[in-house]
Amino acid sequence: MELDRPQFIPIYILLRETGWRGTDILNLRHHNCLEQIWNSKEKQYNYYLCGEITKTEIAQLKIPIRDEVAEMVQKAINKAKELSTNENNPNKYLFNTYEGKLKGKRLAKATLLYTIKRLIEQKDIRDVNGELYHFKPHSLRHTRARYGN
Repeated sequence: MELDRPQFIPIYILLRETGWRGTDILNLRHHNCLEQIWNSKEKQYNYYLCGEITKTEIAQLKIPIRDEVAEMVQKAINKAKELSTNENNPNKYLFNTYEGKLKGKRLAKATLLYTIKRLIEQKDIRDVNGELYHFKPHSLRHTRARYGN
């Protein structure tokens, strides 16, 4: 995958893994988006992604995620903490813009879509009709239920 913005790969994976809206993934905060919770039935800790679901006003939804996804999220957390200051990331976004005119703002959904569109064009990804694939984040909203943990 030849992305000039590799920071979007974890966002795409989280969209697919969680079924959450793009806005809710982009609103994740590095200080509180990953938890380990004890599962007494399985007698082990399981990872949960934690975030606010803005459309339905759920302040802190927690959903289980696979260990591999939690590892990826932890790497993103570590990177965000390393790059963040009170000036360039006052809201502690996991996916933040650290410099330029948008410094301190979360990565934009439009930028994510543009990057994926360019990747589709570069890789010549086509739909069943032979047209360039038209990606919409909403198409990933129901994937979690299909393939589960």
